[in-house]
Amino acid sequence: MKKIILCLISLFLLSGCNVNYELTIGKDKVIENVTIIGEDIEDNAFIKEYEKPLESYVDTTLNSETNEEVDGVSYYDITKSTNELGNYVMNLKYNFPKEDLQNSNILNLSLSQFFYEIDGKEIKISTGLYIKAFEEYNGIDFLNVKIYVDSNYDIISTNASSNENNTLTWYIDQENYKKSPINLTIKEKDKQNSNQNNSSNSNQSNSENNNQNNINNQEDNANNNALIVTGVLFLFIIALIVLVKIKNSRKF
Repeated sequence: MKKIILCLISLFLLSGCNVNYELTIGKDKVIENVTIIGEDIEDNAFIKEYEKPLESYVDTTLNSETNEEVDGVSYYDITKSTNELGNYVMNLKYNFPKEDLQNSNILNLSLSQFFYEIDGKEIKISTGLYIKAFEEYNGIDFLNVKIYVDSNYDIISTNASSNENNTLTWYIDQENYKKSPINLTIKEKDKQNSNQNNSSNSNQSNSENNNQNNINNQEDNANNNALIVTGVLFLFIIALIVLVKIKNSRKF
């Protein structure tokens, strides 16, 4: 455990770094994605040279003594790149089974408290009052937390700073990290209700189409009736003209 903590401390001991933490909650799995962005020479050098693997689960009993991964141990997938400013970017990613998120290494070591409960179709996530990472790893200036909620879920309640199309965002910095708990409750959508909604939408669409067809048919009938009336009137005029000519011819 000490090796894991030392690893994370060294990882976050960057001067003035920004950290983006993203969690994607799917139907059967949860994807944890952490991005660390270097902003000066020291940050960039550290990220460039960093090679040590990081265990995914907080309760891992086997830890790497070197930079080699140990068989049977789960690790974050670590990748590096550079951004448009030429700064180094480190990304740590792991796909957890939905039931295992409470054992996330990064979450447990970065939060004062972490509660994760699955109750039937409902999932509850909450943290302690403050974000411990700001005190443990004092190089963090800004933490941007995003939770993407799959369309299979309804958001029941949240204290997120913003919510756009099931994307929840919390903005945390050195000024507010001691009073920034994260709370979220979501519930899996009921398939029957979803099917009923789809059926209702389909029926509504069919009804609208039928109404439009009726209007079109009425317009066609009106046009046909107008043509018939016009045709009869035209024939009547022709017949009248012919009759007048016959009468005039008899006078002579």
